[in-house]
Amino acid sequence: MVFSLFKNGDKLYDEGKFGKARNILQKSIDKDGGVDDVAAVQVAIIDLQGNLDNPQRFQALEGALNNMGADSLEFGLVEIDKQRMLAEC
Repeated sequence: MVFSLFKNGDKLYDEGKFGKARNILQKSIDKDGGVDDVAAVQVAIIDLQGNLDNPQRFQALEGALNNMGADSLEFGLVEIDKQRMLAEC
């Protein structure tokens, strides 16, 4: 049996390990310095969980989506359409 020593943020998210996934994604942002990175949107989505009554979380997600160059992203088992998510923010 082969064990993975390192798991990426998407895999950890799929497994429900949101805190660990967020840490890995944030390290990627910090290391690469990309504000237009899909990882910034993923971190904002994780931060939004359990904080749906916090407008600042929605503003952070909106900002990350506006900076994202792609029109959509896959996160976990879901494909997220940028424009649709912006409308919900």
